Amino acid sequence: MKEYFSETDKARELIDPEYLEGKVADLGCGGSKIKPDAIGVDGRSLEGVDYITDDIYNLSQITGLGGLDTLYSSHLLEHLRN
Repeated sequence: MKEYFSETDKARELIDPEYLEGKVADLGCGGSKIKPDAIGVDGRSLEGVDYITDDIYNLSQITGLGGLDTLYSSHLLEHLRN
């Protein structure tokens, strides 16, 4: 069985690349975005994070997220309230 550094590393092999074309945002990207030019959003200041926010419920504050083609998220749901 192949070992992966993160769930995102595994997803890169499993997700059809056509779903990652265009403008992509990666919510909760941590230090490893789904693709290098994705817009990285996280609550921590890590390499590759473009927008730091503690309020994932109010993404309208992030102006760069308009007109997205894909919104990717891995391991975000368990951190959301309700």
